[in-house]
Amino acid sequence: MLLGVGSRDSGTAAVHFALREASVRNATLRAVSAWRHPGPRLGKHQSLSGGAREPAEQAATSLLARALEEQTPLFPDVSVERVTAEGPAAKPLISLSFEADLPILGARRQGTLVGLELGTTAHRALHHSACPVVVVPHAVHTARATG
Repeated sequence: MLLGVGSRDSGTAAVHFALREASVRNATLRAVSAWRHPGPRLGKHQSLSGGAREPAEQAATSLLARALEEQTPLFPDVSVERVTAEGPAAKPLISLSFEADLPILGARRQGTLVGLELGTTAHRALHHSACPVVVVPHAVHTARATG
């Protein structure tokens, strides 16, 4: 099982779905968060292999921890492997899809309840994964008309 954890929203619905599926299938869940190495800032001489890497990588590690902390105790039988990878988020998801049986991603619902907002990561994963991909919608938040 493979779970993509994005930077905007931890996607509790996708996390819950992934943990439940891993429990039912008696599988290990590999939760992945990607991070980007910040380039050198103008006016500062910052080595590309220097200290700026650590905060970005640590942010991805913290994101995984926050996304999993509430849901993991509900599924004590599931072994979770946390992976952080440098680069575009779709790259490790597509690469790891060759070892996984089911990649799981979250997606935002549009305000109209019609369709999902697929970001570039989900779009690329759907088109390039080596196996079927599950897209789990985040909670629906809609404005109600009054009248």
